[in-house]
Amino acid sequence: MYRRFFLFIAVICLVGSLMFFGDRPPTQLSVGRVTVFASSQVCLPEGTVWTALGDGMVIDTCLENLEEILDLVQVLGITFETKNTAAEIVSHFGARVEKRQTIASVNVYTYFLSSPLFSNYIEIDGRKIGAQIAVTPSAVLVGFPMILGSF
Repeated sequence: MYRRFFLFIAVICLVGSLMFFGDRPPTQLSVGRVTVFASSQVCLPEGTVWTALGDGMVIDTCLENLEEILDLVQVLGITFETKNTAAEIVSHFGARVEKRQTIASVNVYTYFLSSPLFSNYIEIDGRKIGAQIAVTPSAVLVGFPMILGSF
């Protein structure tokens, strides 16, 4: 189930959504480095960059290799970098911002999103959160269902 969801997200990010929001198509997302958080360690294709993390692993890959990785591991979450703005990401997924946080001391802004497109979610304050966006001075990160790791 997680594999299908994350593959669905990857396809949306790669080719853009076919849905229209208002009179204009949604912004196509640019996807940079992709990090997959897996719950167990498995043998990965040669050349794949990964780090052991407890019984699991953190895998750094690109969008083009994501499907192959998803066939091999049980995914806990996926995070990717993008050049899009938070507003473009929210619009792209037809999402609603459920919660915002600001960490003023380091200029980081986080947004917690819900959308009918997100079949996997975690509950925060009774809200179903399927994605998180972090806008930092150096990058914009998107995580499904949350950004795992640091930003």
